[in-house]
Amino acid sequence: MLTMQFDVAETAGNRLAPDVMIDVSGLSKSFTIHAQSATRITALRAVSFQLRAGECVALTGPSGAGKSTLLRCIYGNYLATCGTVSIRDQKRGTVTVTGADPREIIALRKDTIGYVSQFLRAIPRVGAQALVASPLVELGVKEAVALRRAAELLERLAIPQKLWALPPATFSGGEQQRINIARGLIADHPILLLDEPTASLDAANSAIVSELILERRNKGTAIMGIFHDEETRDRVATRLFPLQAA
Repeated sequence: MLTMQFDVAETAGNRLAPDVMIDVSGLSKSFTIHAQSATRITALRAVSFQLRAGECVALTGPSGAGKSTLLRCIYGNYLATCGTVSIRDQKRGTVTVTGADPREIIALRKDTIGYVSQFLRAIPRVGAQALVASPLVELGVKEAVALRRAAELLERLAIPQKLWALPPATFSGGEQQRINIARGLIADHPILLLDEPTASLDAANSAIVSELILERRNKGTAIMGIFHDEETRDRVATRLFPLQAA
């Protein structure tokens, strides 16, 4: 049974407890809409939680509650208005994302945090298999090994082999989303952020993605995601973290 989580465990100074992978404390995020007389909109207000290894926490709440904004603040796409986001990095110890410079953010994304969004960021003229393999190649894995691992994921996600050499920009929405998932999972990052990973998928493909997420969770990956598909959410999540509109 899923549980609702509100409390946050304590940390000692800037060090995270051994199993804590993400610590968010007092996080707020506001946007200024300059096209509308500098109107200020608050997307998140004083959000605090911790994510541990082997957990899959599902963000819940109404549209506009800031679920995607929270993931983007953790990933470093958005600069927090106030509060902190701290990440356990396997090479650099605890990294405070809210105070990190761009090089630290890039290093975190390379080594520690995987991210699957609803939208494929395709590179023109790069084939699907090479695109999926690229995170491993960036980590120093030999290209042949990375391409073999990419092929395994593409097969599991039912991408026809005839498409592997083609750029995925012209693929269907469901095929593009599966390419996105394969690329996000291939490097086995210890932290995984998922923004509606099954949004464009039918039931059969959603089930395959659920299996992949469960495999990662069972290996100890710390996962946080948005799952509007309740069946997928109930299958993969260990607890829920509710957000309310700020």
